[in-house]
Order: sequence, then structure tokens, then C-alpha cells
Amino acid sequence: MDVQETAAAYIVSSNLSGLPIHGVQVQAENGNVLVVKCGRGFGRRFVFPPNASLDNARAVWDGRLLTVSIPKVQPIYKSLPTKTIVMKVIRL
Repeated sequence: MDVQETAAAYIVSSNLSGLPIHGVQVQAENGNVLVVKCGRGFGRRFVFPPNASLDNARAVWDGRLLTVSIPKVQPIYKSLPTKTIVMKVIRL
């Protein structure tokens, strides 16, 4: 499997000659993990950065080559509240 990055997308491609289409699964997990499964014994996981939009990913199969295009988007970062940690002072 090959992963390429362009200005607009991440492209995952793999030559799967000889595999039946019903044996290939493409899944998105946890918002940034792409899982490609080929039958029972083979699978690969790819972890993408926050700017990858797996919700808008497209997979194309031509009978030989599987190509998954994952568009890039502007990442959304959540602002977390600031927490003060109480410090214990130890006198020596």
C-alpha cells in the first residue's frame, strides 16, 4: 500500500489484483484512522492528522487498484479549559 500527500488530499492506493471485491472493506475509525481489510488475514491501519476528513473520503476500485482519497480540511481544535494544579511544597 502506498500513501501520498497532495495539497488537497491524502491518497492511499494498493494493487489488489486477484482479490474479489466482496473481500475488500474500507472503514473509518475514531475520526482519523483508515482501515483497509482484504479477506480474513490481511488488514492495514493508517492514522491521519486532524486535517484529514475521513467523513468525506472516497474509495474507487477498478478491479486491480484500490484508491482511497481523503480530502484535507481546516482542522477544528477544541479549546480546553485551563486547570490550576495545586503544588505541595516540601521543606528540606
